[in-house]
Amino acid sequence: MSGVIMRPGLPPLGWWAVAVFIGVLMAEAVSWRRFADGGPNLAAIVLGTTITASFLVAVVWWLARTRSTGVSLVTVMALGVCVGMASGCTTWARWHAAHTYVTENPVTVLGVVDRDPLPGRDGWSFPMRLAERTSVTARIQLSGGIEPPVAAERVRIDGVIDTVGPADEWARRSHRRGEIGSLRATDVDRLGWSSGAQGRAGPIRSRVRATLARVTGPGGDLLQGILLGDRTRLRGTPVEQDLRICGLSHLLAVSGTHLGILAVLMTWIATRTRRGVRGRVLFVTVSALLYVLMTGVQPSSVRALTMGSMAGLACLSGRRRDGVAALSAAAAGMLVFNPYIAFDIGFRLSVSAVAGLLLFASLATRWTECALGGRGRLFAAPVALTLVAQGATLPVAIPLFQVVSLVSPLANVVAVPLVTVALAVGLVGGLAGLVSLSVGGAVLKVAAWPLVGVSALSRQLAMLPGAAVGVEASATMLGAGALLAGALIWAWWPLPRSRRHARVIVSLAILALVLAASGIPHLGGPALVVLDVGQGDAILVRDGSHAVLIDAGPDPDVLRRALTREGIRSLDAIIFTHDHADHTRGVTGVVGLARVERVFIPAVSDDEAFSSIRQDLVRVVGRRAEDVCPEPLRAGDLFRVGRVTLRVLWPDGPDPLLSTNDTSVVIEVSYGGFSAILTGDAEEEVWRALKQRDALRAVDVLKVPHHGSMNGLTPEALAEWAPRVALISVGQPNDFGHPAPALLELLEQAGITVFRTDHHRSITVDFSKDGFSVGTERDRRFEPAYATIGLAAPTIASHPIPRDQSGDHGFRRPQRPQARLPHPRSGRAPARAGGRPSQEAALRRRRPRLQPRRVRWRERTSRRGDRRRQYASVHVRSSSGDTA
Repeated sequence: MSGVIMRPGLPPLGWWAVAVFIGVLMAEAVSWRRFADGGPNLAAIVLGTTITASFLVAVVWWLARTRSTGVSLVTVMALGVCVGMASGCTTWARWHAAHTYVTENPVTVLGVVDRDPLPGRDGWSFPMRLAERTSVTARIQLSGGIEPPVAAERVRIDGVIDTVGPADEWARRSHRRGEIGSLRATDVDRLGWSSGAQGRAGPIRSRVRATLARVTGPGGDLLQGILLGDRTRLRGTPVEQDLRICGLSHLLAVSGTHLGILAVLMTWIATRTRRGVRGRVLFVTVSALLYVLMTGVQPSSVRALTMGSMAGLACLSGRRRDGVAALSAAAAGMLVFNPYIAFDIGFRLSVSAVAGLLLFASLATRWTECALGGRGRLFAAPVALTLVAQGATLPVAIPLFQVVSLVSPLANVVAVPLVTVALAVGLVGGLAGLVSLSVGGAVLKVAAWPLVGVSALSRQLAMLPGAAVGVEASATMLGAGALLAGALIWAWWPLPRSRRHARVIVSLAILALVLAASGIPHLGGPALVVLDVGQGDAILVRDGSHAVLIDAGPDPDVLRRALTREGIRSLDAIIFTHDHADHTRGVTGVVGLARVERVFIPAVSDDEAFSSIRQDLVRVVGRRAEDVCPEPLRAGDLFRVGRVTLRVLWPDGPDPLLSTNDTSVVIEVSYGGFSAILTGDAEEEVWRALKQRDALRAVDVLKVPHHGSMNGLTPEALAEWAPRVALISVGQPNDFGHPAPALLELLEQAGITVFRTDHHRSITVDFSKDGFSVGTERDRRFEPAYATIGLAAPTIASHPIPRDQSGDHGFRRPQRPQARLPHPRSGRAPARAGGRPSQEAALRRRRPRLQPRRVRWRERTSRRGDRRRQYASVHVRSSSGDTA
């Protein structure tokens, strides 16, 4: 442990950059307030901040003579806030002017494509600057089947700009991006390249892209992102998700890592040509500038180029290089000239990572060197740099992805050298492609080989159970906590006292990571959770540490966030009710987050059913392709999830005459006297079939079929179920009009309490043998408790479920019913045998801590003859005089 690790200094320019950032945030908040509810005039704010800044300049000049450091620092920060406010208000004033000018009439829009287009479900999407010298943009939605333009192209589009309003779902995000609205176009006229530097580099970039088209597979997809900053081919692929889980997404964002590799390569070439110091600096700087233009002028690359240029100037002038000052100057300058980048995720991640490395890389490297010792010191620097960069970017990454990668250090140690080789060879191939497409393509294929290894590595690591940990936290709390933690570490500067001390601390940190990967087992009681996944279905049935996921929603990221909120680290099984994207597409959201034991699908006659997700199941289950085969479900199958029973009511088996919706798995959930019905997207034909066999029975909770569509639920089926609570999984806005007003009216007339995920977000039904209660995530409170229709009583299992001997931890294999005990009156096999206690006995057994305010007796008539069911709906409310 020789040598002294000095604490890096914090130059005044760093505080200035932080203050400018705060000023821009304040300007955006004021601008949004004006847009939303008529806030203050931005012109008056600009004038006031300019006057204030002028006054502060005079104060700073006077304090510089008196050398009052503390007051000078406060004044400098105040001046930075004023500059950020003035720049931000001026920028958003232009946004307001453009928003007011644009009318919702057919127009011809001339502009410049600002970023490379990204593929979506309905076509291509890209931002377009309304003029070459403005930062105000509009989001263009281009129909599929049309070749989209690329960044820096001038285009003409005919259509109607749908301006954003304060109440729109994406209004605040559009305001922060500088987008005045969106325009859906069916065609686009490409008018050539723009007149700026990026436009002049456009033909070269297109030539390299054409050469890269010859390189197929994941290696080519990654190489296009690394060389050109173009993720078009990678967007939405399993490789992109694996990189995110492994913490390798930063390798695709063109930033300081890529420019550093380029600088080393160009410096070596310049040295071989025996150029002087000035020639080498100029050669490296020009090469970096061309590379930034080639990659689409991304904020992170501009930041790195600015820092590199400042380092080159310091080298030429003989001054000492200060990385923190260079970073601060670059960030502050970019914020002043383009305040919109304050909300650019790439810019935030880049600045956070570089700031963490400049301040704490030496300290972290010393700790890892002491802990590893011997030959392990060779890996100390890569591991330390990875940990510091990941820790510094957590306040930005967690609110966005809500995932923390635990395999990131290992993945980066292996992947970074491979990416370095691929980038160096890829630059040579790109230059060769400008002369000959065939020669350039051959070289680029060689460059893609290391990236194939990166893809395979990320795939294997992402499938490890506990590869990532879901974390839910607000950006404000994380940012404040990160700043406080960084300040404390910087002030304390804790160097390791000895090798033993370092190894103990590092061992404790590794133990914490292992515990985080394994997760804390859930010890709660039985619950049914309808997850808020938008326009789709995803339902959890859990009891203690056991959980089953029924459907996976339409979006992996949304499902991952929903499972994170529920603390899910293990799933006994995933059940897909039917083969529609809004129920299956999000399944990859569990990769790396939760261990999955088994997968079930309905028994269908179509051999191609679920083909779109079969390859994803290999990553979900984490086993070889030949070992992953979804198991079919049919009526009569039974499961145990802890103490909760799942009974499959439909389908009977493969039937080619059924529509996809009518193949939905219908599941009855029961525990004691509680019962719920999960209906998938089944429709009228299913309910008629179940009614004919007398399989529609009274339940406490109904999951409304088909997201509230009118063709999903029938009045006859509703009368048979007679639920007291209806749950609707639906997203807003949606193009289907779900839930249907007529269906909501039907539920209201039946006196059924309705909960919707678009209004209440995730909905939790906690149940026991005596009753259940419904809680909503949005209100963070629970609705009054309900007594169950049939309260707990000694029961005789009509479908014995033998304990599974395969060691699947309590999740039982489906068994066919062996015997059915006849009902004593009807002679038919009951769904659940056992007597029902009287209402008075049920109330005596509840013994609530608070006295019931009222007990409402209700009587409902069954459609099966003249039999009547009578039960109590108990609403427990606390009056002002009650005490617990």
